[in-house]
Amino acid sequence: MFRKTIFLLLFQFWIMIPGNSQSEGKGIIEGRIFNAQNNEPIPFANIVLWGTTIGSTSDYDGRFIFTGIAPGYVELRASSVGFKPYISESILVTNANKVFIEISLEETDVELEAVVVKASPFRKVEESPVSMRRIDIQEIEKNPGGNRDISRVIQSLPGVASSVSYRNDLIVRGGRPQ
Repeated sequence: MFRKTIFLLLFQFWIMIPGNSQSEGKGIIEGRIFNAQNNEPIPFANIVLWGTTIGSTSDYDGRFIFTGIAPGYVELRASSVGFKPYISESILVTNANKVFIEISLEETDVELEAVVVKASPFRKVEESPVSMRRIDIQEIEKNPGGNRDISRVIQSLPGVASSVSYRNDLIVRGGRPQ
């Protein structure tokens, strides 16, 4: 356990020594990606530094930026749906100067395979009630003898009976829970 702790501390110290850090690069690549036909920006295009796992996406105005790039030659690969992929020439990245690149993509036709829509064999049909009656406020007010009491109005409908007078129970003919 003690050896493991010392090893971790030495490893962290070694990483912090200048020259041993993997993020020592300070080169910056900025750019703009646009449509070659009408010069409009291409939002959300993918830009990748070839041969690395570093990538970016252009913003709504077609702009992108890479920071912390190690000095040297790099290639950019750009792609977007509906456009031909772009491969740049080698670009020299230095710590002293920021690199700005404009990438123009040419439109291309994209053919998609046919889409097949199938109905589910387990489709459930929503059952509708056999009989349903809606009563609005005007019908409640105009019902003779109802006296604006909803339970009396419902009791006057055909097929509806009431229980004893001091309760509001309703008996509906054919109104089983099934």
